[in-house]
Amino acid sequence: FDGSISRESARGTVRKLQANADRAIILRIRRTGGDARAAMDIGDAILRHGRVSLIVASYCHSACAQYIMPSAKRIEIRPNASIIFHNSPAARVLPADAPAVDVAELVSFAKRERRFYAARKIDYDRLRTIQAFVFPVCTFRVDSRSLAGLDAYGTVNRFGGVVPSRRLVEEIGYTISDGYWPTD
Repeated sequence: FDGSISRESARGTVRKLQANADRAIILRIRRTGGDARAAMDIGDAILRHGRVSLIVASYCHSACAQYIMPSAKRIEIRPNASIIFHNSPAARVLPADAPAVDVAELVSFAKRERRFYAARKIDYDRLRTIQAFVFPVCTFRVDSRSLAGLDAYGTVNRFGGVVPSRRLVEEIGYTISDGYWPTD
């Protein structure tokens, strides 16, 4: 599973998981992130499948780390892999005069995200704290088109990419089964 997460890559991945529902899957991943909703669709398909192991051989950033990684039954992190979290798209700050449709879209996304993490027994509030307040290893401007109506606000937001400790990630509910963690 290589490249950026898009609606197209999500549809293909969901179809492959459904076509192989009767067998265990090992998914080797190298994802830079991308469309948050598409990543949640992939994560939901992984959770429904129930027997997907994830191997992060090189990198799993952004939407990959936040929505695909916690959905796998088993996660193995290989040495020199890069795992980067950032703040949720739901944390975008809209101006006071933002159109009601944009506010509604952001609220809808935030509700879906909360349900997504609850299904995985991830402590949502703690995860949001990690995303927002752990010292960033890098900062970047958002140019994602993951929330269609909110594109206009994406470029004014900066997210800090963070790599929290393995202990902290496991405390919020991620299950790292084996291997290296980038802060090790």
